[in-house]
Amino acid sequence: MRNIVSALCGALAAICMSAGVMLHYVQTLADQPEPAREIVGALADDKNVVNLLQEKILGAAFDQGSLQDLIPDFLKDSLREGMDSVLTGALSDPGFRDAWYQSIDETRASYVTRLEMMNSWEIIVPAPNFGAADTAGPTLILEARPFAALGIQKLDDLLRPVGLSSVVDGLRNGGAVEIPLNLPDPHVVSPRTMAWWLAVSKQWLWLYVAAVVLVLVGVLIGQGRGKAVSVLVGAAVLLILSRVVAMWASDARAGGDAIGLGGQLDPFASVVRDRLLAGLAGHLDIRAEWLWNAGLIGAIVGAVFLLLLMLTSRSRR
Repeated sequence: MRNIVSALCGALAAICMSAGVMLHYVQTLADQPEPAREIVGALADDKNVVNLLQEKILGAAFDQGSLQDLIPDFLKDSLREGMDSVLTGALSDPGFRDAWYQSIDETRASYVTRLEMMNSWEIIVPAPNFGAADTAGPTLILEARPFAALGIQKLDDLLRPVGLSSVVDGLRNGGAVEIPLNLPDPHVVSPRTMAWWLAVSKQWLWLYVAAVVLVLVGVLIGQGRGKAVSVLVGAAVLLILSRVVAMWASDARAGGDAIGLGGQLDPFASVVRDRLLAGLAGHLDIRAEWLWNAGLIGAIVGAVFLLLLMLTSRSRR
C-alpha cells in the first residue's frame, strides 16, 4: 500500500511540475514584454501587414465620431486622402519598429488589465442565459495609437495652415486608436475562461513547491524498490505530458481552433492570428522539450536508484 501511495506521489509531482511550467509561461506572456514581441515583432517587416495596418489605422482614427464633428463635410474626402499619404510616410519612418513594439506592449497590457478587472469584478460580465454561449468579455484589441502618433506632427503641418489644428489635437489628446482582433475567438474559449487561467497562472511557484514536496514524500514513504519506482513513475508521466504539450503545438500549427485562435477573421486580424499561432507553437515546443528532458533525467535517476537498491539488497543477502 505504501508503495502505491509513493507511486501516486511521483505521478502527482510530475503533473504539478508540468502545470507549473505551463502556468509560468502564461504568467510570463502576461507580465513580460519579450515573449509577445518575439512572437509578433517580425510582422513589422511584412509589407502586406504594413499596408493592411495603414488601412486599419486610417479607419480607426478618421472615423471617430468626436473627430468627424470637427471636420467640415466638404473637406472630409481630401483630408482622408491627405491622412492616407501622411500615414504612408509615417509607416515607413525609421521609428516604425519602435512604434510596433510599443503597440504590442500596450495591446498586451490592456488585454491583461481587462482580464484582471474581470477577476476583481471591476468589469461585470453577466453570466449567459441557460444554453447560450458564454462569449461576453474582453478580447485582444490592437492599440494602434503609437502608429498614429508617428504621423501626428506631419498631420499638424498639413492641417494647421487650413485652420484644422483641432483635428490633430483630437488625435493627440483624444481616445485610443483601436483595432479589434476578436482573439481568442470567444465562441471557442470564453473571455471568462481566459480570465480564470490568468488568475490561476499566478500560483505557478506553488506548483513547483508542491512537485518537490511530493517527490520527497514519495521517496520517503516508499519501501525498498518502491522508492525508485516512485521516481520512475514520475518520469514516465513527465514524458507523457511532454507529448501532450507537443500536441498543443501541433494544434496551433494546424489552425488554432483547439486553442481558441481559429475561425474566420478580417485580413489584418488573420495575419496577426497566423503569426500568433506560429510563435505560440514554437514556444510550446520549447516547453515540451523541457518536460521531455526532465522526464529523461528522471528516468535515468530512477533507473540508477533502482539499480543501487537492487545491488544493496543483494550485498545484504
